[in-house]
Amino acid sequence: MLAVRQTIKNEAGKTQDEFTALYAPDLQAVLARRYDEGTNAESVVGYEIIKPLPN
Repeated sequence: MLAVRQTIKNEAGKTQDEFTALYAPDLQAVLARRYDEGTNAESVVGYEIIKPLPN
């Protein structure tokens, strides 16, 4: 599992969102996102089901 820090900025360069994506290389998928890392408001949003898209 890899923890990848992601920052989303608008055209003016102002940060709109920051989170850590928890990425599983063997599945080639993000399994969860961690918000407000290191604070009392830290939360993890995970996915319950991951399956391939139909062709």
